[in-house]
Amino acid sequence: MSGQTGNLNGVILEGGNPFEAPRSRPYPLPPLEVTIPSVIYADACRELGYHPFPQPAGILSQAYQDRWGNVRSGCLYCGFCTRYGCEVDAKSMPVNTHIPPALRTGRYEIRAHSKVIRVNLGPGGRATGVTYIDEQGQEQEQPADVVVLSGFTFTNVRMLLLSRSDDHPGGIGNDQGLVGKNYTYQHWHGVSTGLFEGRRFNLYMGNTSTQNVIFDFQADVFDHSDLDFVGGGMLFSTLGERDPLASVGSLPVTDEGGKNWGQGWKDYLRQNWDSVATIVFQGESLPYEDQFLDLDPVYKAADGQPLLRLTFDWHQNDYNMYRFIAQRADEIMKQMGPTRQKTTKELDPYNIHKYQSTHPTGGAIMGTDPGNSVTNKYGQVWDTPNVFVTGAALYPQNPGVNPTGTLAPLAYMAAEAIRDRFFRNPDRILV
Repeated sequence: MSGQTGNLNGVILEGGNPFEAPRSRPYPLPPLEVTIPSVIYADACRELGYHPFPQPAGILSQAYQDRWGNVRSGCLYCGFCTRYGCEVDAKSMPVNTHIPPALRTGRYEIRAHSKVIRVNLGPGGRATGVTYIDEQGQEQEQPADVVVLSGFTFTNVRMLLLSRSDDHPGGIGNDQGLVGKNYTYQHWHGVSTGLFEGRRFNLYMGNTSTQNVIFDFQADVFDHSDLDFVGGGMLFSTLGERDPLASVGSLPVTDEGGKNWGQGWKDYLRQNWDSVATIVFQGESLPYEDQFLDLDPVYKAADGQPLLRLTFDWHQNDYNMYRFIAQRADEIMKQMGPTRQKTTKELDPYNIHKYQSTHPTGGAIMGTDPGNSVTNKYGQVWDTPNVFVTGAALYPQNPGVNPTGTLAPLAYMAAEAIRDRFFRNPDRILV
């Protein structure tokens, strides 16, 4: 991790996040460089009394050797980061962090181009392994003493619901009807965009995390006494790298008709794409009874099994929270001094066709007992003790930050519990 510690053993340090919980030691590496718009953003935030800091990231700011012996280079700020691989392995991904040392043990096998279609259940409702479709399209069975569902949120929930037997007619973990519940999304909106005519920001350089951020409007950091919502989130400047086409939808329009098409628009885009800054809001999403995941009664996947169905929309708390945050973003952008500015002051109804975030959580939540959750704190399924779930499906709530920072240590905790404690008594729920 690269970043600037803000709270070291209770001591607030300059340049970091003053609102973070105490850390026992600093980040392993210093923070990444930030872009020009991010510098302007941080200056404007300080002038308004806020507390900007460089966002910590799983991207190496310098060369680094991890505890498994992997040696990786620092970031080159090449500009091809978001949704790309990394040619120098500076961006932390399983393929350059965990998989290489796992392969070196000789006890880890990857079966590429294969897809698990269900967890197999035996007498008493225990898992006996999985059925998967191999590279040739043939069904295969893999016996197992313990099964770990470690896919994406939607994949894990769908697999639990598809894996049924007489003992678990509604699927694994669903004896109390809780699988699919507590689904939450996350707000991710480009709220305010400014055009700085005549300036060049070199937006073709950078990485996906070269940005400054403020936590002044996170959760309980600020006073909600006179507000009509609970929760909050973070505001940050434009993601670290941006190509010309990525600017098409965000440049403030120039003519009275508000057109963002035609030759005039193309010329305008060509001239100004590298002169744009956007303030983004990433906010928390609360769970509601009427938003959930279940199996679709009509549509099926290529394997013939039901697709997962999402039932979700924003609630009044979301609209009120966004309206408040949009006002703050508008004020910060004005302070940045653009020549033109566009702020979206109201939240549109949820629409899955427009990409907003890949941070969905919930559906197989952890908890204290089978009456309020699908798993215990280790991700062990209450009604099927030899099945574990890892990933963001475990989250009962979705805060206004990336879920990854908590997801990884939860997976470590589950792995250690399986290795050190589960096999001593495979029928027992861990406590």
